[in-house]
Formats: sequence, C-alpha cells, structure tokens
Amino acid sequence: MIKSGGSKKSQKIQLLLDNGADINYINRANSTPAINAAGWGGQYGIALQLLESGADFSISMPRSNTRLIHIVLGEERRSKAWSPQQQSDYQRLVKWLEDHGESVDEARSDIERWKSWSMTTGEYRRQLDAEVAQRKAREKAAKQKREEAPMEP
Repeated sequence: MIKSGGSKKSQKIQLLLDNGADINYINRANSTPAINAAGWGGQYGIALQLLESGADFSISMPRSNTRLIHIVLGEERRSKAWSPQQQSDYQRLVKWLEDHGESVDEARSDIERWKSWSMTTGEYRRQLDAEVAQRKAREKAAKQKREEAPMEP
C-alpha cells in the first residue's frame, strides 16, 4: 500500500489501520511501514499519519541500528526536488520525531560514524554488528526488567 494506492492513499491506509493492520510489521526488506513511507518517494505525510496512529518510531531495522529518524534525515539529499507539500510534511515529521524523543543531532552523528567505516576492509560490517549486538543486549535487559517488575494492583 505504501508503494501504490493512488491518489487516496491516506484514506486507504486509514482503512487498513481501522481494520487492524499491523502498524509495525517488518517486511522482507527489514523495514516498517513508516520507514517505507519516508524512504519510498518521500511520503512524509503518510509516515506522520502512521506515527499519529501509534506506529513505533523507535524500531531499529533488524541488521542495523537504523531507525526512522535516520531514514528521514537521509532523505534531505532529495529536498531540492520536493513539492511544497512534501517540504511541509517533512518539517512536520521531523518535529514530531523530536517532540517524541528523537535527537536529530544524535542521528546525524550515527550516520556520520557509519559512513566513516570502510566497506572494503569489512570494518563496516564488524563495527555495525558490534553496535547491533549492544543494542539487542540493551533491549533484552530492558525487557527482562519490565517482566520482573512487580505488577501494580
């Protein structure tokens, strides 16, 4: 639906959401619907619609630490080709992400660090695998902590 859907895409996506579509589904490309919307044709309004409907912006792509904020910032290179609506939607999307705890500065730092690693020597994959392992360990520890927390009456 993100890659097709025609002129009434927003309404069609809302219909899917209203009927229980998995808003955080990770597809074969290892991305969520919100990541797809932002990265596929600059559908920043659709990404925002998904977030406002409860999509989890903090989901990392499984084999990397790339989250929606990284995809969104990577889209800036296309900004000269954006329509006025895309420009507005992009600004609203970035603001929403910041208002909900994402840091543009931290995401830019991540992107620059990842770019600094050599692909040809294998450094990129080694470093990224180490970062992913650290993230997954933090997520596992946080999940265990939540599960061990006493239930409130």
